[in-house]
Amino acid sequence: MRSPCVVFAALLILSIFGCTTDGPGRSAAWFKSLSGFRGPTGADVVQVEWALIQRPVGDRYLNEGLWALANEQIVPLERKEVLENNGLRVGAVSGLLPSEFQELLRSERYNPNPRRRHVRAGQAATLLLGSVRAQCDCDPPSVPANIQGESLHAMFDAQFGIAVTPSLASGNKVRLALTPQVQQGEAKAAIKPAEDGSGWSHSQQAPEKYSGLNWDVTLAPDEYLLVGCHFANQRTFGKECFVRTDEPRPVQLLLVVRAVRQFPETAAAEIVAENVPPRTAAAVAQVNAGASPKP
Repeated sequence: MRSPCVVFAALLILSIFGCTTDGPGRSAAWFKSLSGFRGPTGADVVQVEWALIQRPVGDRYLNEGLWALANEQIVPLERKEVLENNGLRVGAVSGLLPSEFQELLRSERYNPNPRRRHVRAGQAATLLLGSVRAQCDCDPPSVPANIQGESLHAMFDAQFGIAVTPSLASGNKVRLALTPQVQQGEAKAAIKPAEDGSGWSHSQQAPEKYSGLNWDVTLAPDEYLLVGCHFANQRTFGKECFVRTDEPRPVQLLLVVRAVRQFPETAAAEIVAENVPPRTAAAVAQVNAGASPKP
């Protein structure tokens, strides 16, 4: 009979080397979960996947080729005009995705950190847009007269982002409410006595939200939301968000978002699968189906 220690050592070696024999290419599942984060489950939970594509500044595909195939009417005309005036460009692609777009999603060079998160309907998740900008200048947002405009100016240590709040729509679709935001300066947390005397409370400096630039979209399971910039619009929120000429390797960014509802029968499988490497995802699927994983 084999010693338990020997068996354990053998399993440990197999688990280490079995997950590292793949090449650098990424599998078709271009997302991964937040490290160690399982998230909620239930019929009101939405699975949000996002990627921040990085290409050279002025890249023709990000500024022309991809948008020629995208549906930019996904945003109502009056909101589209507001977004364009502020340098933001929004559209969607669905169905059979363009091959070049798929290559960008699967590339570890151009899509280095794809993410996935489970969010309850009505709760916001913040998608960060690149690294912190040491300094940038932006003109005040151009918004309709009946909306109070926020003041943009010279900003220091600015972290751009978009707050995404999902809700359930008919036909298995997901409605997303998106609001641009900026966190300036170092994010500081404060611990102080709770107002009700029950103990201590934790608070953090809230980012400045630009509600005048918000918009809503409704996505089917096979639709991918695209958020980028109008490259020619200088000193706009969109240009400052998505074009980074002050970094060691100047890049232009494109945010890609997909949102799907999580149904109860698949919730358990999703939780297990989202925290394993791509190579072992197939084995997890086989286990969930009642089959023994292949060696």
